[in-house]
Amino acid sequence: MRILSAPMAIVSALIAIVSAPMAIVSALIAIVSAPMAMVSAPMAMVSAPMAMVSAPMAMVSAPMEIVSAPMAMVSAPMAMVSAPIRILSAPMAIVSAPMAIVSAPMAIVSRSYGDSLPDLLREPQEPASIGQVTTYQEVPRMNDPKKPIPGELHIDATEVQLTDITPDQIKKLTKVRDGYEEAVAQLLNLKPADVERAGINPAEIARLGTVFAEDQHISEFIPSADKLAELLHEGRLLRRHEIGTILGEIASQARRRSERVSNGPEVLGPVDLLMDYQYGPGAKGAATREKAKEAVAKTKTGTPGTGGTGVTG
Repeated sequence: MRILSAPMAIVSALIAIVSAPMAIVSALIAIVSAPMAMVSAPMAMVSAPMAMVSAPMAMVSAPMEIVSAPMAMVSAPMAMVSAPIRILSAPMAIVSAPMAIVSAPMAIVSRSYGDSLPDLLREPQEPASIGQVTTYQEVPRMNDPKKPIPGELHIDATEVQLTDITPDQIKKLTKVRDGYEEAVAQLLNLKPADVERAGINPAEIARLGTVFAEDQHISEFIPSADKLAELLHEGRLLRRHEIGTILGEIASQARRRSERVSNGPEVLGPVDLLMDYQYGPGAKGAATREKAKEAVAKTKTGTPGTGGTGVTG
């Protein structure tokens, strides 16, 4: 029995020798995991209430998800229908964007000006009085200010070299007669051989062509400039007609008011210049006529010193 138990004791001793390191390792693991367990315990205590709070919230959100699911099922087909419409409307939006950009300034201009064209662009239909607005007829618009036609209000002669001269200088200038244009055209069309044969300086021919071209260019502006001056003059006459009419009516109103109230001078005092302008010439004329009548009367009665033949004694 002892002989048989000896090998078993040897085996158990070997097992004890092998298990001893494993016991040491497990002891070390227990030593390391003990602090981690101490940390995780408070975290578990904190997460437990949070889990208790989130559980009711999950219970509330669950029915909402159940309700939103059918809505999502309904909106999905609608999105499928609207998608092609959006695809079709995209090119239209691309086309309408430039049109909106172009139409915006036009709308601003039309809203700013409307029918209020400058008065100089119109011709009067009938004279205006107080409370009446004069209507005008639009003058044709210009095409090119540098090549204007009569009636246009914008003339651009900046390319023409102009000189302001005195009336005395004008009297000394050489005047051309009818037919000068044909004479100039003939000289400009001469052949070089003809120029040389006639002994004409080619430089003078070239200078003549330059001056003649400037003359013709200036002549293009004269009718338009004359018409513009006429329109400006007539426009000023019309405005002054309206000014005179308004001044006359206001002066008449002020004089009638002064005749109806006791403080007439106080009424006319602030508008004394208007009253002098409106009634001054008439008052001077009346005074002149009165003096003439007095002179005639003195002459007829033979007042001494008047040259009359009245009875004396």
